[in-house]
Amino acid sequence: MIKNKFIIIGAVIILIIVFAVLYLDSKNSIFILQNSDNHILGNPEAKNILVEFSDFECPACGEAYKELKKIEEKYKDNLEIIYKHYPLPAHSNAYLAAEASECASDQGQFWPYHDLLFENQQNLTRNDLLNYARSLNLDLARFTQCLDSQAARSIISQQIKEGNDLKLKGTPTFFLDGMEIEDWQNLDKILEEKLTP
Repeated sequence: MIKNKFIIIGAVIILIIVFAVLYLDSKNSIFILQNSDNHILGNPEAKNILVEFSDFECPACGEAYKELKKIEEKYKDNLEIIYKHYPLPAHSNAYLAAEASECASDQGQFWPYHDLLFENQQNLTRNDLLNYARSLNLDLARFTQCLDSQAARSIISQQIKEGNDLKLKGTPTFFLDGMEIEDWQNLDKILEEKLTP
């Protein structure tokens, strides 16, 4: 009888520990995903946070970009959308494009530049990146100096580290409130079911 009591108490303690670890792990994911270098769309006060790890040269990310434009409009009051860089080594222009987007961000133009990159994924050479900066009327000398100095590398490296810590398998990868979304093609449907009003 006493032995059975100890077994039950032990099982309850183990369950509590397992749930605590799972809870803290999901909280850690959310903590990792939120920092001062985030690029945010939607409502920064929203209860729900959608984080995308993406690559400007990734074809699937280009498709996700189109979907996100619709989602941003539909859920703008109830959702905070965060963009994170995760340029893949297989995409030769992705890292420089990520750097260029951060140089545009220095002049308050991250999102317009981001959109230009996704709308021109086949054209991401250095000259293309400079042309996009011109088209947005950025201070070209400042933009070029930023790009040449590699000043944005620390931001991109940190976000790549976050992605690696989360064991990303590729791009795009989405997290809703700290939980990975496996099927991003059905993102709108998932948001409809899970979004806090």
